[in-house]
Amino acid sequence: MFGSAQLPTPFGNRGRLYAAGLALALAALTSPVKLGVVSGTSMAPTFQSGAVYLLDRTHYRSHPVQRGDVVVFEHNGARYIKRVVALEGDTLYVIKQRGDDGEELIRPEQLPGIRRLAASGPWRQAYKIVNRRVPVGSCYVVGDHADESVDSRAFGFVPLEKIQGRVVSAPPADQPTPAGVYLAHNHLSPAP
Repeated sequence: MFGSAQLPTPFGNRGRLYAAGLALALAALTSPVKLGVVSGTSMAPTFQSGAVYLLDRTHYRSHPVQRGDVVVFEHNGARYIKRVVALEGDTLYVIKQRGDDGEELIRPEQLPGIRRLAASGPWRQAYKIVNRRVPVGSCYVVGDHADESVDSRAFGFVPLEKIQGRVVSAPPADQPTPAGVYLAHNHLSPAP
């Protein structure tokens, strides 16, 4: 008979369901965009915990990483979402407490005052100002909510090859360097 007769399938309806699931999984793995969910408050107020973002995994194949980009990368098996504040060749200034591995970025307007403090009295013994030059093939990232962020201040520069993509649903930062980094682009020079 012609009409509504169906050909038998080797696995029946269950096989069709598995095939559809496999097709969706392959599409998700090969798609140039991916949805992600923010966990934590390090990117607030740009992204709150639980916010959904859209990641363009192919953007950096044809475009360089830029200051202000929000990127997703992997570090020690964990996935992070942070804002790029310095690129290869940039110099940034941090203050370190002697004997401590952590560092805090210095805002441009703070640098002269912090230099005076670090050069006087008890401050000289406790703190030092260090300039960091971003090596070739790396960038420096910070969360928009810097007080709540584990970022390059804790784990150092991020190799560009670790960046998984650019977050395309992120609004631009209010400032070119939202964490207040003093940058002396492409050369080591004393800050004003």
